[in-house]
Amino acid sequence: MTPFVRVIGTREGLYNFDTGGHKVWLTAIGEERAEPPFRHPRPTGVRDCGHGVRIVDRDGQWGIIDADGRDVIAPAYRAIACFKNGVAWAPIDSRRQWCALGPDGIVRANNCTTLRYPYYATHAAPQEFHSDPFENSVLWTRAFLEFDAGRRDTPPLWIPWREGPTSTFR
Repeated sequence: MTPFVRVIGTREGLYNFDTGGHKVWLTAIGEERAEPPFRHPRPTGVRDCGHGVRIVDRDGQWGIIDADGRDVIAPAYRAIACFKNGVAWAPIDSRRQWCALGPDGIVRANNCTTLRYPYYATHAAPQEFHSDPFENSVLWTRAFLEFDAGRRDTPPLWIPWREGPTSTFR
């Protein structure tokens, strides 16, 4: 009897099959290969918010400027994200939360969350920089901004989920 075979996924032009408990990576013509490295997409240009608006940092604090270099949100945050749906997100340390800021730089009432990442990767959890979830999201986002700014050699990672419940992001 032929074992049950199912395709688990693809990566780097290879196909991952499960043949009843034995996982194998094959080329399109059936040649077995070693498991390829796992790479999540890493957006670049994340500090470019469009229409000339950009994320900048001054003295280790992040903010947003307009096309003329004027502050939209003065660099006063450990991290920040571009405007989306009329708000930019920044960590407010006194609240230990990420809060939505309007174009006037004012925190939008009751619009805060403990975790915020500039993008999410499916079936993965963010690299751990700190055991506290809020602090980890701030440090991960800072590393992401620093990588895009050319001040960090490697971007922060998304770690693929393996067997078992290993992440609070499931």
